Amino acid sequence: MKKSLFRKPLFLIVGLFITGIIFGRYFFPPFFVVFSALLFLLILSIILYLKHHFFTSFFLSSSFFLVGVLYFALFYYPLPSDPACILKKQNADRVSLIGKVTSTPYIYRGKKKRVAFILKAEKMKIEKENFSPTFKSEWRQVKGKVWVTSFYPYVNFNREDIVLVKGRLFLPRASEKRNEFNWRNYLSYQGVWSEVNTGKVYVIEKGKPFFLLRYAFLFAEWMKKIIERGLSYPYSAVLKGMMLGEKEELPPYILNLFRATGVAHVLVVSGLHVGLLLFMIFFAGCMIGFSKKTALCIALPFVFFYALMSGLRPPIVRASLMATIAIFCCLMDREVPLVFILFLAAFFSLIANPLSLFTVSFQLSFLATGGIVLIVPYLEEKFSSLPNFLKKPFCISLGAQLSLFPLFSFYFKQLPLMGVLANLVVVPCASFVVSLGFFSILLSFFVFDVAQIFFNTTYLLLKLLLLTINLFSFSFAPRIASFLSLKTEKPSLWLVLSYYLLLFSLPFFSFKNFKRKDKDGLKKDSLRF
Repeated sequence: MKKSLFRKPLFLIVGLFITGIIFGRYFFPPFFVVFSALLFLLILSIILYLKHHFFTSFFLSSSFFLVGVLYFALFYYPLPSDPACILKKQNADRVSLIGKVTSTPYIYRGKKKRVAFILKAEKMKIEKENFSPTFKSEWRQVKGKVWVTSFYPYVNFNREDIVLVKGRLFLPRASEKRNEFNWRNYLSYQGVWSEVNTGKVYVIEKGKPFFLLRYAFLFAEWMKKIIERGLSYPYSAVLKGMMLGEKEELPPYILNLFRATGVAHVLVVSGLHVGLLLFMIFFAGCMIGFSKKTALCIALPFVFFYALMSGLRPPIVRASLMATIAIFCCLMDREVPLVFILFLAAFFSLIANPLSLFTVSFQLSFLATGGIVLIVPYLEEKFSSLPNFLKKPFCISLGAQLSLFPLFSFYFKQLPLMGVLANLVVVPCASFVVSLGFFSILLSFFVFDVAQIFFNTTYLLLKLLLLTINLFSFSFAPRIASFLSLKTEKPSLWLVLSYYLLLFSLPFFSFKNFKRKDKDGLKKDSLRF
């Protein structure tokens, strides 16, 4: 990796923007002070630009730090009309809420079956307050998100529906100990500051989403039914998890096996799925007779549609953005480094929602990809003695796992040491499973009996996949399993940051790089940004 690559303005801008978001989260600077400082920097940059001063770019780039601070504040803190703010002011107890369902209802299938979803509240009526008996409650306009838990397990509503819920409004529980999971912070990063426990959810009006979104939801439901028809349980649940990222129906023991071996990422719709879909459509387009650029243009809308089907989760958004940028660069015959595409995708994702920076899925997705892009060339140099057919897959698996170890310890308090070797076998097998899944669903449009043949093949591969994961987990040898999936204490944030600083600096400051001199000098980059 060339050091000159990171002299591009984009890396400084994205880095300062992310630093500003983090600063705004942990230090809570006054909004007016930050806004005034931003105006001052912008005015100063304009004055220096007119005078052709050397420090113009420095002050202009520094303003992105303050933009990140302000941008976080605008998305994070609740408005005065948020139900949580009204709860604090008026000590509300039982309320009625009317709003739009903004997330796919999640069904918990434990001892107490319940349904959870996010409601974008529009109207609220306080049923019980600490006022006089003559007080008459009326509907009031509100604006904010509420986490709703319904203990009525029958789901007759879906995303984008307008519903009515009645229940107790309360603030989410914060963690009492340092190493406990902080439920309040988790919800706040989704813009949710209050909860409601309710019974039945009453549908007032069926949702009318944007037509592409509506068809994406319908096609996703159709895919689920086809998979359930072609495969028996639990293999249908595993394939739905691998193709749509839905893990609600997965048996807990299977989900634990994936996590213990460090291969749970195959249950997340991400770059693997986008790459396979792009390749299949691109290959089909070229076989029909389209040019390579035309085939790429045809494939791009399918990527967007697949992202909508998968619920626009951070990993699929990251993969779709990277694929889109790469395709546009290919259409313009421009060669762009992958790390540049990764930073640009991160910037666009944070522009859409800066709070996603603090979510586990965003961090896992971008850090794993960053490890592959930045660390793999360095690892390939260190493991040059390995055979060529093994070197690349091993280095990719090792680079991704090295990038994720701190997050596994920080969030899940375990280190899946078998992840490097398990991914060498599981990822190729999962690629075949997903490819066969796409092909089987495509054939289901025409003749399901023919598609069933491929579903049967998918069943055999899924059985082999689960058997392989079971072997790598050493569930038959508990002592070995406990060693290969180490239980750890939650590391400090400074230790995690120090680890990543050291890891990502290895390719640039290794001893070998200091000794070696490039006789020809650095080649000019193909792009100047």
